Amino acid sequence: MQAPTIPLKLRWLHVVVAAFMFTSGAPLLHAAHETDGEPGGRLAGVSSGEMSSVNCPANTVIPNGSLASVVGTSFSGSVYIQGLFVVDDDVSFWGAHVYMEAGAQLIVEPNIWLTIIGSTFIACDTAMWKGITVHDGATISISNTSVMEDAEHLVRALDGATVVFMDSQFHNNRVSLYIPPAPGNTWNSVSVYAVNNMFYSQGPMCGPYPGQATTVGQVGFAAVEAHRTYLDLSNGYNLIHTMSNGIVAFNSNVKVEGCEIYIIQPDAAYALPANGSGIYANGMNGYYYLDQKGNGMAGPPNFRNCRWGIYTEYMNVDSRDNHMMSLFGG
Repeated sequence: MQAPTIPLKLRWLHVVVAAFMFTSGAPLLHAAHETDGEPGGRLAGVSSGEMSSVNCPANTVIPNGSLASVVGTSFSGSVYIQGLFVVDDDVSFWGAHVYMEAGAQLIVEPNIWLTIIGSTFIACDTAMWKGITVHDGATISISNTSVMEDAEHLVRALDGATVVFMDSQFHNNRVSLYIPPAPGNTWNSVSVYAVNNMFYSQGPMCGPYPGQATTVGQVGFAAVEAHRTYLDLSNGYNLIHTMSNGIVAFNSNVKVEGCEIYIIQPDAAYALPANGSGIYANGMNGYYYLDQKGNGMAGPPNFRNCRWGIYTEYMNVDSRDNHMMSLFGG
């Protein structure tokens, strides 16, 4: 297969992410930033050798309400995030195992980078954490076999955000990439580059955190939920399986290529007109399109064991070269 063309806006970012790969299991040093302490060591304003839950011992604890500019910008080893962590300076997690308290969240301020490399983010107990909100001009990059688990909306990308997912697993999140409706119902300009990832549910889902408004079923709602945006998932291979839906989009132009979507069956906890769709797109009386290309009949199935392969309402659809197996409806 021909290598995907990286959008101009993301070419430099792709080079930087590629340079962050591990060598012999040890992360390369990030030469572009000086940190407030050695990676994995005690940083200013961060307690060390503590734990706020008997289930989640950690060498580094980031207290609720912490600012990265105060507590530090480079983390590895075991980390516990107790509540709100405001990323107001470029932050990296390198080979870190990060425990998230129920309802905990990271907020990436405008024009800031959050880089997660070869790291795991997981709920501390049995309740979800809120997720990572990425503001206008900010970038989140998750790469190099990172494993991101148990969030309500793992990445909440606001208008102007850039999202990079590479070579990573997204497990038991309610939604892994969420592009919410913008204030005033305006258009969301969010850049997404996703290549060689797996989005899936397996084993028990965490329950809602206190005050969580969204429902949680036996599997995740969808890998991606997008509102009023151009969603481009055509840069490379991604696998979505064992969820209630694969990709869900409202009032959006959507391009999908290189995705394989398996075992998508409706979970009654989620209200969607065509719950159980590999791809669900609803133009809601607007003028929007879905451009989807499969692997061809000679290639592996693009959709397998789904209630619906593709289900659209009020959309212009160009769907081609698909190989579908064991569907209730294509």
